[in-house]
Amino acid sequence: MEISTSQSAACSRPLLALFLSLVLGLLRPSVTYAQEGSLCYKPIVGAGVTATPIGGSVASLGFTTGNTPDKLANGNLNDYAEISNIVTLLGNGGVSVKNSSTTYPSGWHAGYVVELGGSGLLNADVLNGFVIQTDDGNSATAPETFTINNGVGVTVVSGSSTGRVYLNFKTTRPFNEVRLYKPQTLTVSLASSLRIYYATAFDPSCGFKENNNICFDQIAGNQTVVNYSNGLASALSGLANPQNIIDGNKNTAASWTLTAGTGVLSNSPFVGVNSLQQVYPAGSKAGFVIQVSNGGLLSTDVLNSLGIRTYLHGQLQDDVDLSNGTGILGLSLISGSNTTPAQEVAITTTKPYNEIRLVQRSGISASVLSAPLLIYYAFESGSACAECRSLLVSTATQNRFKGAIASSDDITNQARIVDGDTTNYATYSFPLVSVGGSAQVTVRNNATTVNTDTIPRYSFAGFTIERVDGLLNLGLLNNIVITTFNGTTQQESRTAGGLLGLSLINGRNGLATVGFKTALPYNRIRITINTPAGINLGGSIRIYYALASLDDDNDGVPNCFEACPAGNDALDSDGDGIPDCVDGCNQVNNKSPFADTDSDGIFNACDVDSDNDGIPDTVEGIDVDTDGDGIPNYLDLDSDNDGILDLYESGVAVGNNDANRNGVLDSPNPISTNTPRDTDGDGIPDFLDLDSDNDGITDLRESGLTGFTDVNNDGVVDGPDADQDGIQDSVDTDDTTFGSPNMPLPKDTDGDTITDQRDLDSDNDSITDLVESGKTGLTDANNDGVVDGPDADGDGIRDSADSDDVVFGSPGITPAKDTDGDTKPDYVDLDSDQDSVSDLVESGNPGLVDGNNDGVVDGPDADGDGIQDSADNNDGVFGSPGITPPRDTDGDSTPDYNDLDSDGDGINDIIENGKGSTDLNNDGKVDGPVDTNDNDGIADVVDNKPTEFGGLGVPLTSDLTPLIQLPANNFPPTGSTATKSFTVGIYETQNVSATPAGTIEFTVTVPNGFSLTFNPSATSIGVSGGSSTTIQNGRWTVTNSSLGGRRLTLRMKAGEFIAAGQSSVLGFTISRTTSTNGSSSITVNISDDPTKTFDSNSANNIYSRIINSAL
Repeated sequence: MEISTSQSAACSRPLLALFLSLVLGLLRPSVTYAQEGSLCYKPIVGAGVTATPIGGSVASLGFTTGNTPDKLANGNLNDYAEISNIVTLLGNGGVSVKNSSTTYPSGWHAGYVVELGGSGLLNADVLNGFVIQTDDGNSATAPETFTINNGVGVTVVSGSSTGRVYLNFKTTRPFNEVRLYKPQTLTVSLASSLRIYYATAFDPSCGFKENNNICFDQIAGNQTVVNYSNGLASALSGLANPQNIIDGNKNTAASWTLTAGTGVLSNSPFVGVNSLQQVYPAGSKAGFVIQVSNGGLLSTDVLNSLGIRTYLHGQLQDDVDLSNGTGILGLSLISGSNTTPAQEVAITTTKPYNEIRLVQRSGISASVLSAPLLIYYAFESGSACAECRSLLVSTATQNRFKGAIASSDDITNQARIVDGDTTNYATYSFPLVSVGGSAQVTVRNNATTVNTDTIPRYSFAGFTIERVDGLLNLGLLNNIVITTFNGTTQQESRTAGGLLGLSLINGRNGLATVGFKTALPYNRIRITINTPAGINLGGSIRIYYALASLDDDNDGVPNCFEACPAGNDALDSDGDGIPDCVDGCNQVNNKSPFADTDSDGIFNACDVDSDNDGIPDTVEGIDVDTDGDGIPNYLDLDSDNDGILDLYESGVAVGNNDANRNGVLDSPNPISTNTPRDTDGDGIPDFLDLDSDNDGITDLRESGLTGFTDVNNDGVVDGPDADQDGIQDSVDTDDTTFGSPNMPLPKDTDGDTITDQRDLDSDNDSITDLVESGKTGLTDANNDGVVDGPDADGDGIRDSADSDDVVFGSPGITPAKDTDGDTKPDYVDLDSDQDSVSDLVESGNPGLVDGNNDGVVDGPDADGDGIQDSADNNDGVFGSPGITPPRDTDGDSTPDYNDLDSDGDGINDIIENGKGSTDLNNDGKVDGPVDTNDNDGIADVVDNKPTEFGGLGVPLTSDLTPLIQLPANNFPPTGSTATKSFTVGIYETQNVSATPAGTIEFTVTVPNGFSLTFNPSATSIGVSGGSSTTIQNGRWTVTNSSLGGRRLTLRMKAGEFIAAGQSSVLGFTISRTTSTNGSSSITVNISDDPTKTFDSNSANNIYSRIINSAL
């Protein structure tokens, strides 16, 4: 029968192609994939993490030189520990990785990423019997153990190299430790080294949730791996060129040699593709495009031995046997080097998944499949994706028969083949006894099929048929012929191995498409069903419709799915579902082609700075997670978790490029640096350095942040991090968005534009932070204010300052000293002991420039180390080599700036400084120090600049203050003790200049009931309750006596003066003259100096000493 037809097309190619080109090519940058969970396969590294051998020592377990277990915790995911031979590995020997800072919840996955050594590809099953074990450190709870068996994944990098194995299981108990070991009873027969890269712990809800509804979207490209096992404990030899499965090219293939034999295999071989960071939805179609390598028939016999399984992070999701009628099979226009088209084998998924495997469930006869199976790619399709085929339809009906046939050798209801109804069919019934012959039907195209009378080459031509009461096995297909014609001229013909012998198309058992990919144009398609003489094939054949699936450019992608008609749609290098020909971003790397982390319109795979922190991804490291928070540095806005954003540690001039100060540049990569700032020159850039200036004080403490969580006080902010931007919640101003809007800038205590974490003298008091930190045991051989020595764990904290040289951070690090307890550590306190004398003055450093006399060294600072040049011994290097230690006047090992009595004379500095009136409790410190405004550590009551940093300068002229010494101040009614001796000292407190000669005058007043006596020639006096004291009465003259002799006015004689920083002490006698009861005071008052000639400060001119009398 020849039937003239028109097309009932599944899609209009020109319009669809134009639409896809516009949508995918022009609008693609607006398409992103949501990361609903954290990253998958997160490494357990960073702060609080230790990695150790178990079951033996490093030497006894055979770890290779330089590749020891400590490498597992350093945050570099390309470093590894290596066991030289798993055959000789001691029983129960292996590794442990423990996180002392975090306990992971039950339900999380735990495991290891490892790699098997040796030559060629190694079987994943070499690791069968090895154990992954988790523990939470609770002796009451037994560790949870998982024994590895068939099905672990191997990342096959290429056809001749080893691959990483992602070992993991879903836990049912909390844990903070993951172990990997070889049990005592396990015997391993295949010698191999074992590289262990890192332990993993990750949330099962991790990854990007993909739902793009792209048809036949390759699971390939960036962040995908091939998994393979041949089910045998021997070297893998059955899979060649595995990388071709995930290279993003639909026309390249791996070659898989199936296991021969019969029966069900106990350990099923498989080839799988795993997307490490992408999760595909339930309800989608998932499968592979496959082909027999020698062009032979992929028949039902072969398909019956195969199945498809899906997994989510190693957990089985769907398991479908392709012989049970629930699979989906269809044609593909890929032909490779053969004339037989490749074929799609797939299932409809019922659960989410990130891995799909083609599994050989049973052996197969070598006579059925004499050549390896080609696997072109794995794919997933949205539930709305339809077959891309055109049906040939018509209203014409004709019959034509050929050859000698029996009376039942007839095709009935021929018109149904071209009525456009895919459920209608014509029927051909095989004769009970055939004498040889055939039946055939020819369907002719007309000009409306593909807008031309002739269907172009490279299209698929064929019929959809079904065998009733049987399967389309090889025997039947040998008797079916598909032929194309151009007019009446035969073009091509195929039978048996040249046809697609598939069952279960679209889930309807027995439905099959038979045909081939054409090499010549045609306008007629014929199906011929032969009935050999003497053979009873039995049953009948239903013929549903003739079809053509066009592929004008021969790229293996049907026209209906074309995004670029003039390009190669089969190439999708990064596996994002967008063909390279219209993909503005198709770079192949380990970054995601779907995610745009910083929302700058550039997908990570093509973004040189994926988090827009001013540091290129190549500098930050794609496979490095310094702080161990599970977010690699190139996506982490605070890579060392010190509370200071990478952008502001990078050294780039941010300017106006981060208007909301969230640590993310406002436009795509406006500025960057390939050499991030390394303040202390230790080889660790500041954004990865926990002590950027190596002053012994962690950046977190110097940042000025408040409210952060650092439970173990290791200088690393603790989690969680709800929005996965690398900024832990306790310092993140917004836990729901990428970045931290209006993040406080790092503190710059002294306002010298060098923030404290980079400033070696954060308060510019000329005493380095290292010295003021109060930390002991620090190594600073050249005394430059910078800690020296190695940094074994590479966290930026030198070993002599690091409480743990193995882990990232310094757990339990000693807080910086706060001498006066005012909550301001000494290194940011201008009066560290609150004695009213500035640290600058008490430092004793000569030559300091303090032009505005505020107790803060003035600039410049040529080398930018935070030590101003006048205090810096070398303005050309970081630090100040050989810097003079702070002065210790009395040699008591307490430097003056921490010493309340710097000269050890028994008189507190605060009194000698003339500020005794601010110390009513006589503890040597300003009472209740309140620094409410400028946070400079100077109590407001003595702060000359209460609203500015600084304000405890040195008076430019002398400053006098009095002091009375009378320890025994209780007077009885009568007797010798009713008379007492005391001294009055007049002190020059500022050590600036001597007083002018003969200018000082003061009064001494005693209360009623007492008399006062002064001996102008006395040179010593025995102070009541004290000791004999040298006095200088002869330097003074009494100029007036009043109040009945109770008040004496004294003036320094001509030519006499008080030298800078010195004093003049006088002796007096006080006697009780009447019986009084109660307390009163002796008062000394230095006369005011309006011209400030000899006394610059009148506020400290009065001193009173309480005396008590009793009846």
